[in-house]
Amino acid sequence: MEELSAKRTTNGVDGGSSISINSGRADNDKLEVVTDAGEETTACKVHFQRRIEKVPLLLRNNENNKGQYDPKVVSIGPYHHGRLELQFVENLKPMVARVFVSDSGKSIDKFYNKILWMVDEARSFYVEGSTDAHSDEKFAEMMLLDGCFILGMIESIYGQKPSRISKYDEVITHLGMLVWYSISADMVFLLENQIPFQVLESLMSLKFEDDEAMRMIDEFLHSPVSADLQFKIRKVVKNRKYEKPPLHLLELFRTKLLLDHICNSHRGTWKHKCRGKRILNFKEYIQSYRSVTELEAKGIHFSPSNSKSLNAVKFKSSCFYGRIELRPFFVTTKTKIMLSNMIAYELCPNNPNDLEVTSYIGFLKSLVDHADDVKELRMKHILFNTHLAVIKK
Repeated sequence: MEELSAKRTTNGVDGGSSISINSGRADNDKLEVVTDAGEETTACKVHFQRRIEKVPLLLRNNENNKGQYDPKVVSIGPYHHGRLELQFVENLKPMVARVFVSDSGKSIDKFYNKILWMVDEARSFYVEGSTDAHSDEKFAEMMLLDGCFILGMIESIYGQKPSRISKYDEVITHLGMLVWYSISADMVFLLENQIPFQVLESLMSLKFEDDEAMRMIDEFLHSPVSADLQFKIRKVVKNRKYEKPPLHLLELFRTKLLLDHICNSHRGTWKHKCRGKRILNFKEYIQSYRSVTELEAKGIHFSPSNSKSLNAVKFKSSCFYGRIELRPFFVTTKTKIMLSNMIAYELCPNNPNDLEVTSYIGFLKSLVDHADDVKELRMKHILFNTHLAVIKK
């Protein structure tokens, strides 16, 4: 890879030339607490930085979760960087970076300088001390190579121009189809294998026009990634602006997976009506649920939902029976990896969300107690490619 170099000037205490690096995006990833000290009205502001966290040890040390949180073929970010078993793909990253920037009209140094400019901000997204072993230059190079690798792999499938896809043929040949197929899970699903989305945005801004890159990412998350899981997720509407930029790709994918429910949420508890339809607030009633066969015996039946949202659970009631609608659910090896990491993400500190996935999986677990429950949900076309051991895990 070409030698990368740049100069970075920071504010000095004793004056002189200075450049203030200030991203307007930074405050979006902080929670602010303001306290009033009484009569003197002195405000104390405490910022809780949202970070790319590590998996909580209580989850990682659980024997049932073994192997769910670690990359199989490629490391992204500092947490798994340098692992011996991942060096095959690591050694191909410079090649992917060169291919990615080749039709941008800019040199690779231009891309590197852009990342070096924001290196302090990029470091702040990781657990304190986890990047200390890397100098600014080495850390910026890591972010550059990992960011170009992610965008390059996405472009190799969903580049808007045929020439942008074909230029990756040699890369895919070197990787081999088995490794190439496994890359998407490592890039998207793993909590500890992420880089800040702002790094991706900075790289995209140097190459793509308008929302071309976001459309490409949207297609990638909608098709090959969701195909791995047999999930259907809603595409982002063209030119849609999120209220807050995602922290990383896993957060973006989670948002898309829950998008129908977020857009059409009518939270509430069951109402005692003879006829009606409600979105079930299952977190409040999780302790009262019984297994599928027990509920069926009591006149509460199950049917597949048309919703694309993971947790759009609906309850329909009448005078003599009830019906619970569940989204069809496919369980594969990659499904477990994705859900395990989403649960870890939801349980990490400073992630302002409402445990949507964790609650949903807890709800499903309560429904499946023995093989007959799985059989019943299969017959109703709600569960696919599953057996009892997988569901209980």
